[in-house]
Amino acid sequence: MGLEGFLGTGLGFQVIGLWQAYSAVKSFRSSDSGGRVPRPLVKAGKAHRTSELVIIAVLSVLHMIFSLIASNSNQLHGSGVGMAVSLERFGVATLFLLYSLVAFLSEGSSFLPLPAGTLELIALFAFGEEFLLFNQSRGGEDHDAVGLESQYYSLLLVPIGVCLITTALEIAFPIAVLPPIVRSMALILQGSWFYQMAVSLFTTKWIAQGCELTRRGEGDYTVRCEGMSLMRGKAIATLQFNCHLAMLLLFLLPLYGLMSKWYKVPSSYERLGDNEVMDEARSSLQQKERGQELAQAQYFHVLEDEDEALESAEPKDETLLGPACPLKRLLVGVFMDELLEYCKWTH
Repeated sequence: MGLEGFLGTGLGFQVIGLWQAYSAVKSFRSSDSGGRVPRPLVKAGKAHRTSELVIIAVLSVLHMIFSLIASNSNQLHGSGVGMAVSLERFGVATLFLLYSLVAFLSEGSSFLPLPAGTLELIALFAFGEEFLLFNQSRGGEDHDAVGLESQYYSLLLVPIGVCLITTALEIAFPIAVLPPIVRSMALILQGSWFYQMAVSLFTTKWIAQGCELTRRGEGDYTVRCEGMSLMRGKAIATLQFNCHLAMLLLFLLPLYGLMSKWYKVPSSYERLGDNEVMDEARSSLQQKERGQELAQAQYFHVLEDEDEALESAEPKDETLLGPACPLKRLLVGVFMDELLEYCKWTH
C-alpha cells in the first residue's frame, strides 16, 4: 500500500474504533440491566449510528478508489503483476462498503428487512477476508526469506483475529457488553499498528539498522536485512507491538473513567451510607421483634380456642347431674344426717 496507504488505513481504523468504543460505553452506561441497550437504528434518528455508517462507507470508497488508481498506473506501465497486487485489498474494502450500505437499507427503511445478526455476519466475512489477506502477505513458512515486513504482518493478525472472534461472539450474544468494547479496542490497536508499519517499513530514518527497503517486483516491496539485523528487527517489532498495546490500555482506561462520570447508570438501587445502614439494621431488628410477639399472640389464641373446643365437647347428662337426680338427693340426705348427729354429739 505504501506510506500514504498505511497512514490512511490506520486513520480510518482508529476513527471507527474510537467511535464504536464511545457508542458501546455510552450504551452500557445508559442501561440498568447489566448489558447494553439494543443498537440504535438509522430511522430512529440516532445521529451517531448514521455517522458511523457514513465514515465506514467513505473510507471504503476512498480505499477502493486509491486501489483502482494504483492498479491503473501499473497497467499503463505494462505491469500485470503490479495491477494484481494493488487490487489485493479491493475486496476487503468492498465488503466493508457492503456492510454500511446494507445497514442503511435495513435499519433506515423497510426495503431490506434482515434477521438479527446479519450485519454482524457481513462484518465477520470482512474481517475474515482481511485476516486471510495479511496472512498471505506474510509469505510462506520461511519468513526469513520474505523480509522484516512478515513480522509486522504476523503481529497485525492479532488485532484482526480479535475483531473476528468478538464479531462472532456478538452474533451469539447480541446484548453482551464485552464483545463490542473489545472489538473497538482491537480496531484502535489495528489502526495504530498501521501507523507503525508505515513508519518502520517505508521511512529510511526509522527502518531497523542493517535493513533496507528493496523492490522485489512491480508494485511489490520488501525490507531486506542481513545477518543478525533480521532478528534484531523482529525483536524491535515485537517490542513496538507491546508498547502499542500498553499505550492503548493507558489511553482507554482513563477515557472510560471520564465517560463513567458523564453517563451515570440509571438504577433504582443506591449504595447506603453508614447511618442508613444502621437505620436499616435497627428497622430490621424491630420488625423481627414484632414478628415474634405476633407469633406468640397467635399461639396463645390457638390454645384458648382449643380449650373452648374441649369444654364444648364434654357430655352434659341432665339425668345424672340435674336437681332431680336420685343419687344426688341420697347423698345430700346422708350428709344432712351426719351433720345432725355431729351437732348432737357436740352438745
